[in-house]
Amino acid sequence: MEENNGNFLDSKTVLAIALVAVVFFGWQSYLSHKYPNMNKPAVAAAATTTTLAPTGLSVGKDTVNSIKPGSDIALQNPEKILTFQSDNLGFEISSRGMAVQKIELKKYFDRDHKTIILSADNEASSFGTGVLGDPVGLDFSIERNGESSFLGTATTSQGVRITKLIEVDASRFVIKSKIAVENLQIGFPGISVAIGERRSKVVASSFLMPPADIQEATVKFAGKEERVVLSSNADPISHKFDSASVVAIGNHYFAAGIVDKSEITPDILVSSNAAQDHVFATLNYKLPTQKEKVEITQIGYIGPKSLKLLQDADKEFEILINYGMFASIARVLLGIMKWFYSILGNWGFSIVCLTLLVRLFVLPFNMASYKSMKKMQKIQPLLQTIRERYKDDPQAMNKETMSLMKEQKVNPLGGCLPMLLQMPIFFALYQVFGQSIELYQAPFIFWIKDLSLKDPFYVLPVLMMIAMFLQQKLTPTTMDPAQAKIMQWLPLVFGMMMVALPSGLTLYIFISTIFGVVQQQVFIKDRKTSVIAQEAKA
Repeated sequence: MEENNGNFLDSKTVLAIALVAVVFFGWQSYLSHKYPNMNKPAVAAAATTTTLAPTGLSVGKDTVNSIKPGSDIALQNPEKILTFQSDNLGFEISSRGMAVQKIELKKYFDRDHKTIILSADNEASSFGTGVLGDPVGLDFSIERNGESSFLGTATTSQGVRITKLIEVDASRFVIKSKIAVENLQIGFPGISVAIGERRSKVVASSFLMPPADIQEATVKFAGKEERVVLSSNADPISHKFDSASVVAIGNHYFAAGIVDKSEITPDILVSSNAAQDHVFATLNYKLPTQKEKVEITQIGYIGPKSLKLLQDADKEFEILINYGMFASIARVLLGIMKWFYSILGNWGFSIVCLTLLVRLFVLPFNMASYKSMKKMQKIQPLLQTIRERYKDDPQAMNKETMSLMKEQKVNPLGGCLPMLLQMPIFFALYQVFGQSIELYQAPFIFWIKDLSLKDPFYVLPVLMMIAMFLQQKLTPTTMDPAQAKIMQWLPLVFGMMMVALPSGLTLYIFISTIFGVVQQQVFIKDRKTSVIAQEAKA
């Protein structure tokens, strides 16, 4: 018996496709607006040996020579360097502002298989402390205060004494700072603590996917969150945030950040230097001079953007991972994949299991959709009669059509529901694959060495297109020629969309399509069996 799904089914399919296209390309338009330089030609980064290069208060020769006589800061003593080494972390602490520099994340590697080095160049440092309004960090007298702590003191020309204690928890990538300011004088402007990095340049990208390593500053202020894109070819940056509590600079996978725990709330300035080759996030504390002593407490983090590590350092650091508008779904999906990974030991197979789980979740909705389609087929003759009767009166035709559907308890959008339910999951996974350190450089099998990058040989997109063509062929329809053309090109359109997206996401779509093919076969077989049974009874 020939199968006939009816023209209305085809219309719903086309509507669902149109909705997906509108949302997807709307998303790309949003990304293009948010990352205006994403389609510019690639420009090589100045520091090729580092994925992220936080800087702090610059102490280059030109800066030192520019200090005016009588400044609060005069770097007269030679720079002293102390080192810290552990299994996870290694860095130097300079007497210039007690800034942390040349940070090595020993268990993480860039895409060239080199150890991640943060603050790689001589002018790059993080967590450096200075006096407001002065371009150079304080000159501290520093010493070890234990195996994982450092103590420093500095005195300004006004006689203000500043003591800074740094405590390191290398297993959690945490650097805690306590700054005590004593003997405050009227006119003392306050202190600053800076996070910074060498400004990365725009890398090659496509319309379908923004650059993989966008550099941005994340700020939480006055109960709000804001992200400032720093990757650029030349544009200067200057953004001020009042009453801030969290600030960080980083890319999709690594970041340096500070959570302020002080009674005094700082302002934050995100800016670039005159040469536009460094960017800074500076916390500015204006201190009450009527007090004899003021203490500043900070929790610093510098390492991978792992949700677990960030939460363990301080819950406020969660905002460093940008999962977008579907963040709650993204975190659930990542948690499920982690559970599968703990059993399987392979992120690719974890994605396969997640895909099957999602398809099982929407299976009842697919079955409901299938029943809705069967009802639609039954009323096709009545719908055709309405079309012929009111062909010159579209308004009356629509009214009679909706009345018939209501009478027959048919949902005109029932066929779209399963696809609409999966769209938030699709976009949430898009962010998970692009933002989660767990999937950074995670291999699958054979040629897939990094699930966070596109398939290098485009095998998965091609397989996905073949699966979609197969699903099309196995789904009998009676489309009009215009609809048939749209459906004919659909697999190619989706394949072109997926060529630049993370291979993990393409794997998800491919497995989901294969599941859909099997599901379609089961539905068709069930339908034929039902028809044969009815004929036998007759």
